[in-house]
Amino acid sequence: MIQACVRDLENGEAELWDELVSASPQGTIFHNYFWLESNSKLFNRELKIFGYFKGDILVGGCSLYIAEYKLIKFASSTVDLTPYGGLVFNQLPSSGKIREQESMSNEIINAIIKSIDVPELSYIKLTNSPGLIDIRPFSRSGWKSRVLYTYYFDLNGEIDLKISKKTRNVVRKAAKSRITIKKSRDVDAFYSMYAMTFERQGLKPPAPMGHIEKMIELIDAKAAGDMWIAETDSGVAVAAEIFIWDNKRAYRWLAASNPNYREIGAPSYLLHEVFQHLKENGFKEVNLMAANTPNLTKFISGFNPRLVPYYSVEKKSFLGKLGEICYPYLRRLRL
Repeated sequence: MIQACVRDLENGEAELWDELVSASPQGTIFHNYFWLESNSKLFNRELKIFGYFKGDILVGGCSLYIAEYKLIKFASSTVDLTPYGGLVFNQLPSSGKIREQESMSNEIINAIIKSIDVPELSYIKLTNSPGLIDIRPFSRSGWKSRVLYTYYFDLNGEIDLKISKKTRNVVRKAAKSRITIKKSRDVDAFYSMYAMTFERQGLKPPAPMGHIEKMIELIDAKAAGDMWIAETDSGVAVAAEIFIWDNKRAYRWLAASNPNYREIGAPSYLLHEVFQHLKENGFKEVNLMAANTPNLTKFISGFNPRLVPYYSVEKKSFLGKLGEICYPYLRRLRL
């Protein structure tokens, strides 16, 4: 009988991990080792990847960012600007073998739960990708769960026929305004609009410009994304989109717009043109995010995307619950 075990992956096993992520239905660019490692350094958190092995074969795993504040040690599968993380496992048997599917996924999830749910971690939160639907093993082990949502847009077929008439009209109007769409690496222009987007809501941007700049450099180096900017005929930047991608789909990672030019419809026109570009380059679908933020859903839903659920699970020890009450710092953390 083949022995199964869970152990920490070593630095030299990054390629092994990425192969699993690439093959896994749950795997996203946010699970890739380069993304995990870079964010652990930028946010000053320890990175741990728990691998589930059958013999010498890695068939599942879970990535965690770990940090400590006073007596509280906590772990999360995500950090700012990283919407998903957590569990991945190999392709399960075909859909006709439900018992075998559930048996295998339960085996992997339960083994990982046992490895990460340890006394030294007072608080653990996993925000899994939309590819992980069955979270029952967590519920059975006493974890609390929460349903979240994202939007998927299908790039197959005629894009103009998919979007709402109102949004289509906005796109046409913007196209007549002599707006220019171009790829860009002007992080200053992007961040200026990005900051304005949050200031309009009375909020601070979730990440400083230096963080975004470093991530864009990394995305460039990995050929894993692009930034597009919309400009007026006088050269004023009025909207920007940063898309990233993996072997499954593209992701609308960050977006920004200039509120002083809201009426010309540049964000809709820009997104429409990026869709066309992605389609021409072989992408089949886009994860648009934004479905959990009411002031963003009105804009995105005009493109008639598909609403898709995903799930977060968390577990707190008594110390973790006490820490939430006593330490405002922990309540401010975006876990």
